[in-house]
Amino acid sequence: MTPTDILGAFRALPLYRRYDAMRMACSYALDVWDRYVKQGEPVVYIDGVVGMRHVVDMGLPERAIAAVDRKLAGDSPDPKLIWDAYKEPISALQDDDLDFPQEIASAYYAIYNLFGVVFDRCKLYDDGETVIRQALRDDAYLDEWWTRTWDAWATRGDATYPESELDAATFAALENGDVALAVECCARETRLHAVLLALAGRIDEAVAVAARVLGLDDDAWLRRYVARIAASDAIVVGPTHYVAIFGSRYIVRATGTHSLRMSGSCGFAIRRVAVSANLIIFAGDARDDIGAYKTILVGEELNSADYGYHAEHLGTRTIVALGGAVVLVGASEREAGVLANIGYERLGDGRVTGAAFDDDCTYVVTYAGNAFTLWHRVTRNKLVAMELDAEIWHAMIAGERLIIACKNKRARVQVI
Repeated sequence: MTPTDILGAFRALPLYRRYDAMRMACSYALDVWDRYVKQGEPVVYIDGVVGMRHVVDMGLPERAIAAVDRKLAGDSPDPKLIWDAYKEPISALQDDDLDFPQEIASAYYAIYNLFGVVFDRCKLYDDGETVIRQALRDDAYLDEWWTRTWDAWATRGDATYPESELDAATFAALENGDVALAVECCARETRLHAVLLALAGRIDEAVAVAARVLGLDDDAWLRRYVARIAASDAIVVGPTHYVAIFGSRYIVRATGTHSLRMSGSCGFAIRRVAVSANLIIFAGDARDDIGAYKTILVGEELNSADYGYHAEHLGTRTIVALGGAVVLVGASEREAGVLANIGYERLGDGRVTGAAFDDDCTYVVTYAGNAFTLWHRVTRNKLVAMELDAEIWHAMIAGERLIIACKNKRARVQVI
């Protein structure tokens, strides 16, 4: 491809992909800046307005890149301190009070403009090509940058999900308000089977199935919470309503009467659902030809006709848990964390393939393989960390109990 072809393809990308491409270009700019910093000499200048002496903050571009990386990964860092720190040196550069070598100035501007556009602090009217030109310096680097950008997309893990227990025929029965038919349609000896039996009023059968599936005792706790054992990628039962999801469609009915509260579809495949006292929350992925590029959360008000909630988080993640406080946990090979509207809450190190919240999202359990960790989310304290003798496949928190179900049909019960 010629330089003109490459830049044309870049401009044709959607904005979220241009952010990625600009960030890749700025890795070249950061290398240039780092080499300059390693020379070890402080950079001092005198502003021409009041004659004040200034020392350039040599770590600012690196902090800006780190903040951009957090933003593109779905976190919500506050840009104010970094943006404010840029004001004086950028003014000095524009007034010729600060005189970097041309290559250094270009790298400095590239990272500044990337930060500004990603955090919506400035607007570039050429689709971001300014950042590419400043970061790469000349056309000789364009082909390498473009290849590296696409290689990064190709090797970035996509959001992947196991098949839900809720199939098309069972969902259609629930859509039609026929819970008895839904029981007949669903796969036997599954969490979903137990929940549908409970919704149909067949509690003894529901508890017996749940006890066998999860490896639990038939006790008062299980009888109270049997309707809540299903995975959040199928059906969730709340205090007054239950909601089932399939593909992009959902159905919400009242528990007990099964009267229809709402039904519809989202503009994306719904991956998880949660229910709070007033809100039904749906979470899923926005995708393009490359893969998932952001997580979308929407909420529907239960007690009014208002459109309840909408949030988007850039980044590719597999949603393994969704809480009623509009918080989620993504799968990770390295750390456990909760993504909320106010930002990312890092809990600690550890691989995560599954998770579950309690009702008010004070506690969250994360697990992978045969190991699980119970966290107090508010304080970010690790309360319990344990390895079991079999692989974990399901977890739930309800009624002051943590249930860890293993594939050997034995469950760990922890009082919290």
